[in-house]
Amino acid sequence: MGVKKDFKDFIVSLSQFCTVGEWIRASKDELLNQFFHSAFFIIDKENFYRKIETPSLIHNLFTYSKSLIDYYNNLNKKFDGLDSSDKLLFETIVEKLCKEILQNNEISSNFLLYEKLYAIFIENLIWKKQKSSFLTETRTSGIYIIYNKESLITYVGESKHIEKRIYQHYNSLLEGRHYNNGLQKACNFYGIDSFVFLVAQYGDVFKDFVFRRQTEINLINSWPGVIYNIKDVFR
Repeated sequence: MGVKKDFKDFIVSLSQFCTVGEWIRASKDELLNQFFHSAFFIIDKENFYRKIETPSLIHNLFTYSKSLIDYYNNLNKKFDGLDSSDKLLFETIVEKLCKEILQNNEISSNFLLYEKLYAIFIENLIWKKQKSSFLTETRTSGIYIIYNKESLITYVGESKHIEKRIYQHYNSLLEGRHYNNGLQKACNFYGIDSFVFLVAQYGDVFKDFVFRRQTEINLINSWPGVIYNIKDVFR
């Protein structure tokens, strides 16, 4: 809560560049430009590189980077470059998270949702970097999510072969035959590009189906936002 309050105070101080109302209405590019000229304290850069995986965007920005552009550039360096979809998701999470901070005095469910998405975003970057380091194709066992950027609703899944499973989801949605009615209706309404496919957790331990399934259920029931997995919700 302390970090959130400090960060909110900092954002409000950006009114020297524009009014808070104008800042909220700003486009993504304008929003990022305000951050580019911000004044976070910079800590030892080596420490920043080591701590970049900290699963909190607010913590990372406030503690390890002097500005958003520095933080983003360091992500680029650490993960050998972010592609356009990574950049877009990063900007979207930052924009929506900051709006939540400005508009709410308390930590909202959406604030927790964007922080959770950010943690998975970083995990997905780590996974992609590890995948690119292998000379031969490898299968990933673990947990994945399908996040709808428009409705903010998420689907959580598990698989012993995530790459193949995500491909199956994508094709089923495109062909209009996905077994999950919520996902298919969202695809029909918003389009396939409204979905983001991310690897949430992975590793050899997930080759065990029982462990994988229990981890999936735990994530479903602890997810801070609305989900498509109706039949698996026990809360």
